[in-house]
Amino acid sequence: MTGFFIFLFFLYLFFQSVLSLIFYVYLWQIKEYRIDRLLCHLRTTVGKRQVLSYLNILKWKGIRRPVFTFKVVLIFFLTLILEFNLWFFLLKIFPYDFYLRILIIILLMNTLAPVLTSFSIFIFKPITYSLKKLIIFLAKRKRAQFSDILVIGITGSYGKTSTKEILTTILAEKFKVLKTPKNWNTEIGVAKTILRFLKKEHQIFVVEMAAYKKGEIKAICGMVQPKIGVITGINEQHLALFGSLENTIKAKYELIESLPKDGLAVFNGDNFYCRKMAEKTKLKKRVYLLKEVKNIRVGKKRISFDFEKQRFQLNLLGSHNVANFLAAFFVAKDIDFSSQEIAETVGKIGSFEGIMRPFLGINQALFINDTYSCNPEGFKAALSYLENQKGKKIIVTPGMIELGKASARIHRQIAEKLLSVCDLVITTKKDWVNYLETKSDKIIIEEDPEKVLELLKRELKKDDIVLLEGRLPKIITRSLKV
Repeated sequence: MTGFFIFLFFLYLFFQSVLSLIFYVYLWQIKEYRIDRLLCHLRTTVGKRQVLSYLNILKWKGIRRPVFTFKVVLIFFLTLILEFNLWFFLLKIFPYDFYLRILIIILLMNTLAPVLTSFSIFIFKPITYSLKKLIIFLAKRKRAQFSDILVIGITGSYGKTSTKEILTTILAEKFKVLKTPKNWNTEIGVAKTILRFLKKEHQIFVVEMAAYKKGEIKAICGMVQPKIGVITGINEQHLALFGSLENTIKAKYELIESLPKDGLAVFNGDNFYCRKMAEKTKLKKRVYLLKEVKNIRVGKKRISFDFEKQRFQLNLLGSHNVANFLAAFFVAKDIDFSSQEIAETVGKIGSFEGIMRPFLGINQALFINDTYSCNPEGFKAALSYLENQKGKKIIVTPGMIELGKASARIHRQIAEKLLSVCDLVITTKKDWVNYLETKSDKIIIEEDPEKVLELLKRELKKDDIVLLEGRLPKIITRSLKV
């Protein structure tokens, strides 16, 4: 009987070791297998605690698991093979009792899990790099066959996805339009979009372009050959990866540098850095800047405003969407849409998944799902929307990531606004508290998603409003819907 319990104990330890591997594969996956993004995460308080606190992480309930793609499965099983080989090697060299050797080895495997997982990923690196280059080569070759297609590139620190969706909705009224889906905005994502979805009937290709360092947008442009470029705005988003705002500006401006002489560049005139970019841009075609908008009215479910003697109404939340719309407006005007045609079309635009999307949730409270991404401008815009609403206001947020040296300053600015607007702040990461100069009884730190849900169920009443801001566990957003 004693042997059976020992077996169960070792089985439990082995189970923990496997869960540890699953977690580290997940961590690499969400950081896109990029060492720069992973290191940025590990420098944060949360990142360090995740690596060190195995016992808090390794649970069936609430464990962070990767999306089990073919690549993830290969990495996981290669890591397991490496682990088993290491076990057999250690069994031979440890001069202890058999059970003690097993215990030491399993505990050691738990500690070595991040090293073994990283080693497996680096083994696959040459293979994945070669496959990536092949996919990009094939995408370039296919793109070259579509000489008549109009390509519109959209980049910036924020607002890319919203602008892409608004523009696509307008253009689809007259043209066959292909857009990059979801967050397929990197070089490999754009290449896969071309290979999987680009067809002869497509007349316009709207490409969202993301970058974490200089040269990445240039590479995307070399593949798709854009004729129109839109820069939605520049801020400190991903500053930890770019190193400086100057590098961010240079990286985003690669889109404009890739345009032909008769191309069109559209800049967000409300953004200081975009205005500076526009001043130095020399294209034969006019460079549009955002002009004066009048009579902006922000409702609970829509915004309306006057522009160029036309009334526009968007079924979107927050006045920041005016800038996103106007960028799309100027592109559409250049492609021979009238202001009236655009006004009639934008009424069909609804909220986008994870971007200021409202839904009625538990206890009949109104929830605003803004979990798709989180950057300083977007966070401020979401708080401005919340400020104009009635009822008890609650926010659930982990804060922002990859802000580098600007993180403390920006989080403090946001925190001031946060405490003045919200009646209750639930933060899922302790980093927030480090940025607050004063303590507040409005702030609750709760990292366990299940306890966050329990807290909301206890606190919420009908007509209360809850902003879900930033990358939160999906279990929270899924469980809040009725």
